[in-house]
Amino acid sequence: MTCEKEILNLKTGDSVKLHCVFKDSQDIPKDLTGYTIAADFISNKTGKLLVATSTNTSGITITDAVNGAYTIDAGIALDWPIGEMPVDILYIKEGEPGHTDDFILDFTQGRTKLTIEL
Repeated sequence: MTCEKEILNLKTGDSVKLHCVFKDSQDIPKDLTGYTIAADFISNKTGKLLVATSTNTSGITITDAVNGAYTIDAGIALDWPIGEMPVDILYIKEGEPGHTDDFILDFTQGRTKLTIEL
């Protein structure tokens, strides 16, 4: 399993919302019926879990199961560390887990500041 873009450039304070499609090795979208999907966002500096997302709890919404489409919403990266954060996505169906290759969220410092009410 691979991601189309291996490095995603973001700034601190950005919304971390990823629109994804789960595809097979022939690049055909897979039906997500019966799948659990999870992705953890872990600090590249401390190893601390920043946000855990999954279809079982919150943060991941399947938007079109038949065509493999889903959205990961990890919230706003207000205090996330600068630099590269490796992330992968875990897919589980019928007790069989499988991870994607790592992709990188590369954070730089946001320059423009505006108080955001959450």
